[in-house]
Amino acid sequence: MKKGLLFSASILALGVSPSFAQTTESVSKAAAPQVVDQAEINQKSNTDNNNVFRLGEIAVSVVDDTTQVGSRTAVSAEEIQAYTDSNTLEKALNLLPSVTETQVGRRNEKSVSIRGFEMRQIAVMVDGVQSAMPYDYYPDLQTYTTGSLSEIQVSKGLSSVLAGPNTMGGIINMVTKRPEKKIEGNLTVTAKFGNSGAYNGLLTSGNVGTNQGNWYLQAGATYNDINRWSVSDNYSPVQNTGNHFFQAGKDYYFPMVNENGGFREGSSLRAEAANIKLGFTPNETDEYVIAYNYSNMEYDIPVYAGQSYTSMAGSKPTDEEKWAYQLTKPFYRSYPYYKKQTIYSLTNTALGDTGYIKTRLFYDTFKNRMDSVEFADDTLSAMRNEGGFPSLFNDYDFGGSVETGADLFKDNTTKIAFHYRKDVHRSKELGEEEWSRVADDTYSVALENTWHANEKTDVIVGASYDWLRVATVKEEGINDYRVNDDVFNPMAAVRYHYSDEGTVYAGVAQKSRFATQKSRFGERTGNGTGIPNPDLKAEKAVNYEIGVSDTIGNVAFDAAAFYTDVRDTNLEVAVDQGGDDYYQTQNFGKSRVYGLELASVIRMTDSFDLGLAYTYMEKELRSSIAKAEDLKPTNVPKHKLTVYGDWRVAEGLNIIPKVEAYSSRYSTLGGNNMVNAAVRVHGNGIGTGIGMQDGTKIGGFATAGLKIQYQPTDALEISVGVDNIFDKNYQLAEGYPEEGRNYFLTLSTKF
Repeated sequence: MKKGLLFSASILALGVSPSFAQTTESVSKAAAPQVVDQAEINQKSNTDNNNVFRLGEIAVSVVDDTTQVGSRTAVSAEEIQAYTDSNTLEKALNLLPSVTETQVGRRNEKSVSIRGFEMRQIAVMVDGVQSAMPYDYYPDLQTYTTGSLSEIQVSKGLSSVLAGPNTMGGIINMVTKRPEKKIEGNLTVTAKFGNSGAYNGLLTSGNVGTNQGNWYLQAGATYNDINRWSVSDNYSPVQNTGNHFFQAGKDYYFPMVNENGGFREGSSLRAEAANIKLGFTPNETDEYVIAYNYSNMEYDIPVYAGQSYTSMAGSKPTDEEKWAYQLTKPFYRSYPYYKKQTIYSLTNTALGDTGYIKTRLFYDTFKNRMDSVEFADDTLSAMRNEGGFPSLFNDYDFGGSVETGADLFKDNTTKIAFHYRKDVHRSKELGEEEWSRVADDTYSVALENTWHANEKTDVIVGASYDWLRVATVKEEGINDYRVNDDVFNPMAAVRYHYSDEGTVYAGVAQKSRFATQKSRFGERTGNGTGIPNPDLKAEKAVNYEIGVSDTIGNVAFDAAAFYTDVRDTNLEVAVDQGGDDYYQTQNFGKSRVYGLELASVIRMTDSFDLGLAYTYMEKELRSSIAKAEDLKPTNVPKHKLTVYGDWRVAEGLNIIPKVEAYSSRYSTLGGNNMVNAAVRVHGNGIGTGIGMQDGTKIGGFATAGLKIQYQPTDALEISVGVDNIFDKNYQLAEGYPEEGRNYFLTLSTKF
């Protein structure tokens, strides 16, 4: 049975190896809603469905294969292994169109933007269960490893209302593996090397599973140990303007050069992850699963390597220099632990011939500690504690959802879903006895109906009503300040299957995102000292999209045009408090995003396939503040191009080249995390916030890689390769250079 995906991630070259072989026909196409034979799904071969855990997919039921109506992309485990040399989430997502790899430099958080939406506006899920960071909803994607995944789904603006609240910027859903054989497993080990040949570290992952007919068990683990990595040999160290800064009677020391090239300062990390899933399939239609996921990462944060604007020793800083100091000072930070644990259950029960009821329950914890120091002298050994650190988080969230549906009327499939979650954030500084606490309750009820007008045409209409209730606020100065919020999100779409392979669709949908706890109650913003704003309302986006998917001869392609109108966006604005500038997040932001996506796989010859994905995208800031201050959107390159090839040189031997290219983008100075995703790139000197320069434009770049893959037996695969083959010096955030040329050796085995 074909999966109903309108925008396939098979932008990639096909036929990776005999054991992972694909053909042009494997590019997923939209399928008309139909009754799913669960027995057929359970009996599918390992090659046919790549161990995809169907119950963990978004909006999958026994009524129809999917309710997806817009541009959902997916990348499989085989494609991740073939086309990346990493096993972290952000690298896998970079394979997809309209997904832009980004970085929050100060916290070394790896992230992405989707069609111009930043990470806090995107829902991250595991098997359809949202994996949230309760305080700022800004997960670090490098903490999610891909070794135990069967595929990653990405839903964009035009998507089902059944997925739940806070999906304005899209959904990233990581689907775990489901065993299909009585005993099966795999092990992958990748050794990483720098440009000089120095050993950098090891990436390992493994899985084992059993399917005994009416029950199955799946377990997996990942361990990454990266000692360091190196910047490009073309990197030139940046000389700072001074090595001392005087403020409030203190003398802060700055090294004249924060990064001198070679091994990147603060680039080490250790990550471990484990998961286990137990499932019961008592009959051909029903499935009941309980699962546990664990991850923890210990890592340093590479120091800011751009221009640090400081005053020379003995001078008194100006006000502008004070702002510049806060923005561009080199942070020396590390996470001794960054731990997340989730236990969840998923069920699917058939009701009659066409009905079903599906449930998800979850309990999730998130704990971390961030340490930060400043050096007091040029030996870099005497340290000065920085106020506010070490910082401790001890968060948790729990909740669940229930979805039910059936063909209640002729030619109509009707579905209803209800979601609930509680997000609790607790934080304090080391040594404090009391934890601050903020708790929210979020609810959503959704109704969706698909009218099968004829054999080729479906009309989908739906709406969700989401509401936020503030349960607890225990923050200094704003205790028990509670402001609730609610939003209504309608959608409508039509899809027409004009041939067995061809589908065209069009639709409109509003999506929303409630303001984060940090924006409403935090006393720090991306710019500096903040004023809480409990009255913040939900951000909203109206998405328009039209697309087509087809296979013509040896060419499979998917294309979409999109236009999004965003309003009430959170925007940091300056507030004068007794002559001092503070910042507050307010609902001033307006913008529009529009563009085109194209993905294609071309069978050039019997032994060579070419895959490409291209995105053209524009984002315009339309608020009065943005126009007056000439603000620019961050992390929205106008062009993105990804090209892959697969040359099957001989039986079991493949050569796989790849090229990834981005045009220029705007970035914050100092790698700061600006909540409004907008910066001013000119002003009166260097500074921070509205009215002063806090951003800059960084150049576009292209990187290339080459991989040679050899499979001597069905059970063994050996790969060697090089990434950033031309040793390009580039950055995703100003002042944070990326890795230069590097090599890898991968051994994979399966049984």
